[in-house]
Amino acid sequence: MLKDRYKMVEQLSGDKKAIKAWVILFVLSFLFYPRILNSSWVSNSDLHSLLEFWAATIAFTAAAVVLIHFFATGRRFFLLISLGFTLQGTGDLVHAIYSFNRIWPATRVVIANFVPGTYVAGRLILIVCILLALYLEKKGSIAENKVKEAVIYSSLGFLLAAIVTTIIINSPLPRFILPGKIISRLVAFMTAIIYLVTFFLFVRVYHDKEHHTPFMWCMISSIIFGFATQVYMVHSQQLYDAQFDMSHVLRSLVIFSPSLE
Repeated sequence: MLKDRYKMVEQLSGDKKAIKAWVILFVLSFLFYPRILNSSWVSNSDLHSLLEFWAATIAFTAAAVVLIHFFATGRRFFLLISLGFTLQGTGDLVHAIYSFNRIWPATRVVIANFVPGTYVAGRLILIVCILLALYLEKKGSIAENKVKEAVIYSSLGFLLAAIVTTIIINSPLPRFILPGKIISRLVAFMTAIIYLVTFFLFVRVYHDKEHHTPFMWCMISSIIFGFATQVYMVHSQQLYDAQFDMSHVLRSLVIFSPSLE
């Protein structure tokens, strides 16, 4: 009886420490928010493309790291998260190539439309995969043939994401930026809400003893940064402004966090 109480107290203490750490991450994510919001900084397509290439590299690395967890456990929870990073990394890679003005003339694609569109699409794809992974985790979904499923999911995911992103970029797209509005990117705002809901869902699962793991802690940290990236992008008034670039910098932390475990 005393032993059970001790374990309960120990878990509650651990939960409080975790919550405190997440609160700190929230604060740090928005520490420079007022300054960024009032900044007149505007970069260019070179910096943007480099950030996209960098994000794609980290995403593929994260996908490989999470896939190791899948091979070790067979849990499709890890496979879906790995797929999410693969899809996002592929989309970011194609996005980077097309948005690099030194490779493609600006007249070839409508950059002002496809850049915001494909960016938010990548964030949505990742969070949807994370939510599906959480659903499979609750169901205790286990793969019978880990290697076969990993190859199929990863290869098809890469090809599909590359083809779909290319088609979207070369298709007529609506305006995703409404300058002068308080919420200049409505889709980014909606995505931020999805990230916030996902955060609370993961925190709830984290309290269960079996899910009280370093990987889950890192995933929740990743979701916090994901929420912050969308909040910054919500107020971006044009391509390459301070909010736009800050969102891209934080995006690297979203991808990198699960690789820390």
